[in-house]
Amino acid sequence: MIINRSALCWVQTCSLTKESMRMSDRLAIFSVVCLLIAGCLTPVTQAQGLFGRSPAKATLLSQQTSIQPGQTFLLGVLVTPDDGWHTYWINPGESGLPTKIQWELPAGFNAGDIQWPTPHVFEMGGILGLGYEGPALLTVPITAPRQITDDSLTIKAQVSWLVCKEACIPGRASLSITLPVKDVTPKVDPANEALFKTTLTQLPKPLAADEQSVSIKDRKLTITLPTMALPHAVFHASDESLIELGSEQEVTVKGKVTTITVALSMYAPKTITQVRGVVVANPHDKPPKAYAVDAAVKP
Repeated sequence: MIINRSALCWVQTCSLTKESMRMSDRLAIFSVVCLLIAGCLTPVTQAQGLFGRSPAKATLLSQQTSIQPGQTFLLGVLVTPDDGWHTYWINPGESGLPTKIQWELPAGFNAGDIQWPTPHVFEMGGILGLGYEGPALLTVPITAPRQITDDSLTIKAQVSWLVCKEACIPGRASLSITLPVKDVTPKVDPANEALFKTTLTQLPKPLAADEQSVSIKDRKLTITLPTMALPHAVFHASDESLIELGSEQEVTVKGKVTTITVALSMYAPKTITQVRGVVVANPHDKPPKAYAVDAAVKP
């Protein structure tokens, strides 16, 4: 199923106008409608994609070769689009949908949040998006219970994504991985070692509480990093309603203190207590250094 960007005009015929609705909301509604209609007509028979071949594929990988009871280990969903196609970050920008993972875990297991790689900004037809061109490994920490009686266990994941080029195509896959259970320190899987190492090295670095502060005044968001000088920094909010992608960001550096100020979006909540996102040190660097912002808004 292909969703051409011009098809978004169909959504504008409802009571929600273009001015009152974000691009990604319109695309989401249109995608859901298409999926519901198509789902009633044709069963999903392929592991990858919804109908026919998808321009992206997904694979479930493990960083280690076994599960140790009571320990946390990493699984990763590797989403690989065809050349020229993009998948999306947790905040997709002006259009798109983030990749989602729904886990089916054995009893007593718990899954953490997706550890999103640093996204980059791309433009398609005048629309700005945040995400990935090329393979993206979405790692997730999985915690095993202390008591496991099975010799091996299977973990399943239902993965959905949107991949875009001139058109957007939703896809999904039912993935699974089976690992032995051993009460010894697991070995790193040599087949996946380099991929996990590279991905984890390039994740945004978490900032300590004294390395970040956030304030809001006159509908402007200010992020202060008191321990680093980043004259080319750009902030991307995890919440797509907080700021508009492409909005002018004022960056000032005094000594080792960097301040980023940007206007709040018209869709931003009236009350904001916590701000999460990433500060990309220099978007032109490959790969760029990035820092994870997670701070309460100062009163």
